[in-house]
Amino acid sequence: MNSTLRACIHAMISILLGIVVISCKESSVNDVSDVNARLSVVRDVREATNGDLIVGGWTVGASPAYSYAVARFDADGNARSMQAYGNGLRYELEGIDLCRDGGVAVSGASRSTSGSDDFFMAKIAADGSLQWETTLGNDSWRGMAVEETDDGELVAAGGWANDTTGGLTAYVVKTAANGDTLWTARFGFTSLANDLKILPDRRIAVAGFLYGDAYLYVLDSAGHLTQGNGHGGDNYEEARALALTNDGGYVLAGYSESYGDRVQAYVARVSSSMGTVWTKTFGDTAVSAANAIAVTANGGFIVAGYVGQQPRKAWIIRLSSDGDSLWSVKYERGAILSANSIQQTQDGGFIAAGNGFLLKLSADGDTLWSRIL
Repeated sequence: MNSTLRACIHAMISILLGIVVISCKESSVNDVSDVNARLSVVRDVREATNGDLIVGGWTVGASPAYSYAVARFDADGNARSMQAYGNGLRYELEGIDLCRDGGVAVSGASRSTSGSDDFFMAKIAADGSLQWETTLGNDSWRGMAVEETDDGELVAAGGWANDTTGGLTAYVVKTAANGDTLWTARFGFTSLANDLKILPDRRIAVAGFLYGDAYLYVLDSAGHLTQGNGHGGDNYEEARALALTNDGGYVLAGYSESYGDRVQAYVARVSSSMGTVWTKTFGDTAVSAANAIAVTANGGFIVAGYVGQQPRKAWIIRLSSDGDSLWSVKYERGAILSANSIQQTQDGGFIAAGNGFLLKLSADGDTLWSRIL
């Protein structure tokens, strides 16, 4: 996308602030002892301070069916517990965050009685009980990511169904610790927020797409747009994940259609002033995409996604701080597999989660263990 068009699009961005009616749902909590048989889709994984692995996703076949679920595994991948939450409707959990009080914040989509998807958030206590759950408006689509602020508030980002065009609008909401809405923001016209990170000064960085560009927004703590810029080539790019670099900048990961004859995994390092520092693509011989990225202890990056179509393999790539590939690992099980989340663990290795699996790697990319869920 050329710079003139990108500038015009950026000038069109607007923020609509307002309070959205919250509908509270009565959800049940179901202890599921057979974790490995029940957790059907895994979207996110986090390492707790004690080394346990907290996994978020949804179930198919548990009671109630299509529940959102949070499971706990030990550092060796042995299942400790899982609890499923729902009220009989279909839920799809997209993101989790570990809270300072030991609880877990979640965001995703819930199927309304009209058959449409709504943006939902919930807070689960340290003992697994459901503290609260809220749905943000009607036909509001879904929340893709959530993070807790340093004072216990929650910020979630995702998409809002456009009332006029039927398309998506990037959407960010901030709630109090008890789930009450503090503010909401919508911006862009054909856009989506896929990930967010809270900056040390309490500003909020949001990554996604806007009119065919991988886009990065920064909001102040009250939800007002302070910075924004598109990144990518002449064709379509989408940022699916975001991390904060050690120098105060950002790194985006997703996919691109601009650098070859097929869709490729895409990583872009962005300065604190929103300029592109470098762009890298991976997967020259097959369709590929990046779904997650994290900064490693030495200032490099670890990327998770997929490569190929039939079969589609989960793909983990370790990068230097300059974006050069240090090693990569492909993980295959069945026809369609994708790594959706990755974190560096306290022992210097990595934990990846995806469609029905957990994968533990050493710092050098050796497989330490894998679990089929």
